Amino acid sequence: METAIETLRFFCGERASEGSVDDALLAMLGTASDERRWLAASLHKTIRLQLDPPIDMRALSAMTTPQWLEHPGRTTTGLPIS
Repeated sequence: METAIETLRFFCGERASEGSVDDALLAMLGTASDERRWLAASLHKTIRLQLDPPIDMRALSAMTTPQWLEHPGRTTTGLPIS
């Protein structure tokens, strides 16, 4: 995934270290345009946040799921919704 991130950054015009760009992925991205650069930057950010989320997002994902989400159709007391 790190290679994909570096390739997307390179496609958007940023420098990349030698050997960190996947030529096959770069070919699939095609000719750079404003729209394609924007999409590549958006995908880069999405992947980066999935691999290394900010501390506040990590804290949220560590929270337990409320019972009403774990058991749809039931109230917080466990009784079925009529």
